Amino acid sequence: MQYFGKSDKYTAMDKYMIEGGMSGSCLYKDQEAKYDYIADVFDTLIVRDIHQK
Repeated sequence: MQYFGKSDKYTAMDKYMIEGGMSGSCLYKDQEAKYDYIADVFDTLIVRDIHQK
């Protein structure tokens, strides 16, 4: 919560539930760019690395 500058735990939890805990997503200010980043990470980790094994 300190890292993201949140003081209300409910607001912080809402943000976490929507955006997840991907550390790289905090670099993007635009919501769509954050979701694109999260989708790319998902595709890389889940689809490519796990599914193909």
